[in-house]
Amino acid sequence: MFAIWSHGQSSSDGDGQFALGRGLSRLGDAQAEDLFMIKANYWIGV
Repeated sequence: MFAIWSHGQSSSDGDGQFALGRGLSRLGDAQAEDLFMIKANYWIGV
């Protein structure tokens, strides 16, 4: 059995100028997407 968790978060800025402080603060405010999956495998020997 496998359990997987994935977290994604992104943001875009319309002016295209790089500013580290502003970019990090906007990324902290960006909407996040969390994904959790469970997978079960069973091997059948034939």
